[in-house]
Amino acid sequence: MRPSLPPLKPGDRVDIIAPGSQKNPERLERVFTFLKSWGLKPRCPEDLFGPDFFYTNSLTKRMLCLKEALEATDSQAVWCLRGGYGSTR
Repeated sequence: MRPSLPPLKPGDRVDIIAPGSQKNPERLERVFTFLKSWGLKPRCPEDLFGPDFFYTNSLTKRMLCLKEALEATDSQAVWCLRGGYGSTR
């Protein structure tokens, strides 16, 4: 049996990553607004969106963002801004 994770509570940190395709700053702003409305503290890298034409950023940068989010000791959750093509890489 897998141990259950505690539910998020106001004040908890949520790291936002964008592992897939399409840059969408408006969606990022909506996610920030939504998470803040629940009392959560959203955080994402300043360089979340990069120069790549099709994906949100280079494969290396997307992987580093995921790794940093998963290893963050002050974060209680990871939110994927969008999935889609490229996320499985």
